[in-house]
Amino acid sequence: HRYGDTNAQRVANPRYSRLPVCATSPAGAASSDHTIDRTSGLRGRAGSNINLVMQPSDLAIPTLPSRSVEATLEFYRKLGFDGKIWGAPYQYAILSRGTLEIHFFTHDTLLPEKSSAGCYLRVGDVEGLHQAFAVAQLPGKGIPRMDPPEDKPWGMREFAVVDPDGNLLRIGQVLSR
Repeated sequence: HRYGDTNAQRVANPRYSRLPVCATSPAGAASSDHTIDRTSGLRGRAGSNINLVMQPSDLAIPTLPSRSVEATLEFYRKLGFDGKIWGAPYQYAILSRGTLEIHFFTHDTLLPEKSSAGCYLRVGDVEGLHQAFAVAQLPGKGIPRMDPPEDKPWGMREFAVVDPDGNLLRIGQVLSR
């Protein structure tokens, strides 16, 4: 892949001015000492010719498996999402809640207890979103479930939701310094 292409979508949110990325050097060696500066593009080591500027409309959207996109839509509506199912026989769903968007594809043989699918959603008000999700009254253990918010050593306050298909959604906000 080209310099930073796999991580470049992380700059789409203007709240984060400098984010680390993992880039590949011309020799193919991985390097994590690059950063993205949302105002001037990707910066590398002195003398590098990296110049990647993301557009405000560029966005990464998670795509997660679902045994039944109809059941997935019903579950996420309890969390305040809305959406539409596309294709016959209901192969794909696009759900949104405010600026959050998640896509789901049909995976008939998915085993929720063995699923390793997940995504991270950065939000501006993690406490408010947790309170809004609490209306769904998800249990604290098992599948599905919702964990309480907590401060993490990597500088985020976050909570987790596991949906009925075993998809792990970590939802977090940068801690104030």
